[in-house]
Amino acid sequence: MTYNDKFHSDNLDQINTDLDKIEDAQNRLIDFLSKILLASNTVDQATNCECFRVLLGKIRINIESINAIIPLVRKDFKFKISINLLYRCIIDDIINALYLINFLDFNDPNQTSLSNELNILNKEFLLSIIDAFTEKSIYDESLNIITNDQKTIINNDIKNIINNNPNLINTNGKGKQNSDIRIGTNDIFLNRIKVIGSAGNFLSSNFKLKYIEKSSKEMETQYKQLKYLFNYYTQYQHFNPEASKLIQKNLDHDIYNYIATISEMLSVIEILIGFINIDDSEFLKGQFVGMCNYIEESFKEIEI
Repeated sequence: MTYNDKFHSDNLDQINTDLDKIEDAQNRLIDFLSKILLASNTVDQATNCECFRVLLGKIRINIESINAIIPLVRKDFKFKISINLLYRCIIDDIINALYLINFLDFNDPNQTSLSNELNILNKEFLLSIIDAFTEKSIYDESLNIITNDQKTIINNDIKNIINNNPNLINTNGKGKQNSDIRIGTNDIFLNRIKVIGSAGNFLSSNFKLKYIEKSSKEMETQYKQLKYLFNYYTQYQHFNPEASKLIQKNLDHDIYNYIATISEMLSVIEILIGFINIDDSEFLKGQFVGMCNYIEESFKEIEI
């Protein structure tokens, strides 16, 4: 007897049926995204728009990982911890995609505004690498398990990161201010940032969401849904006694969130394929419409 048979037998059959539909929808998404990625792999992308292919690739991998865990969830609902963390990654990538899209400047062939935001993201990554190297060196030194030659290699690696990225990192290893990196960014985007208020020197998900909200009237509703989903899935990342109670519950509420997340995936995919150069794009866009219609009809049968 499985955990679910013992503690959640009341509506287990219905939840498994719902999971069938979610798994089927996500298999179709995996197949479609694989086609998009292959059809755009050898095609030159517009300046700085390769990032949108990368985001779709990440989303595809996480969807496939979720489907791999679903059989475990059918036996024990507590495995939704892993699934919900993967959905959080997907929502985070959707937020990143919509955030970056709203820095596209169609009057600028160099896409300076988008490039500046990508540089800020790169800066955050590089600073985290420097911190990791530094802390690892300190830790190893405290245990007396690092040689002078190894310390020299680590110090040289840090110096190379700093020297190779003078537009992002100061000579003292501190990151440059985002406002300095945004030199040349379109004033429309800069004014939008001013309305939101300073995000400090780190682009948090909350700041990105606020930027998305202010980008257009159409984005306001999407902002609310994305914020809700991101906050819900985040409860599975952080520990606290109240949130741990969610783990014990069945999947009724989670099913609703999974459907909402798939809806957000379809929405952002539709937007992104408009900015990615694809071989046989009209055929694939037609397949996308057919897939959306199929998933929509399938989900109508799920009671929420």
